[in-house]
Formats: sequence, C-alpha cells, structure tokens
Amino acid sequence: MAVLRAEYEAVRFPLQLVEDVGMAHLDQRAPLRLAYEKMLATADSAAAHLLDDEAAATRACALRQRTAAVRVTVALRKRRTQQRLEAEGAARMERWRRHRARLRPGRG
Repeated sequence: MAVLRAEYEAVRFPLQLVEDVGMAHLDQRAPLRLAYEKMLATADSAAAHLLDDEAAATRACALRQRTAAVRVTVALRKRRTQQRLEAEGAARMERWRRHRARLRPGRG
C-alpha cells in the first residue's frame, strides 16, 4: 500500500503543479478551471478510498469546499440569465401580440 501511495503522490505532483501554476491564473469561474479542479478532487477521493490515504481525502475535501461556492455562484448567475432571457422573450411576444391586435381589430 505504501508503494501505491508513493506512486500516486508521484503522479499527483505534476497535476498539482498545473493547478498551482496554470489554473490559478484563470478566473475562479472559468469552466476549464472548474473542470480541472473537479477532476483533481475526484482523483484524490479515489486515492483516499482505494489507498486509505488521509492526505488525499483532506485534499479532496478542501478542493470541493473551495469550489462549491464558486459552482453555486455560477449556477445562480446562469439561472438568472436564463430567467431574464425568458422574461425578455415573453415581453417581446406580448408586444407582438398587441401590435398584431392593433393591425387586425376584431381578430385578437
């Protein structure tokens, strides 16, 4: 088990380096960064479970906590945008109906 843990740490090091050097420069809401962090958390969770690695479990938990608020913010912003677009579409449709009713009195 110790050998497998050491191998996982050896594989994990370059992934962490990419996170620290590359992904850290991206906006926290960037889809690429969120996807990468999700992949890291999943890998750490798997290592924690399969290798009984407490350090990996701690990293996975910390990463999920750090990104959870960002994911919620992104989802809420996306939902608000969708609601705004739907409201704008409904308002346009209503304006069109009123315009059409004015052009065709009695056919409403």
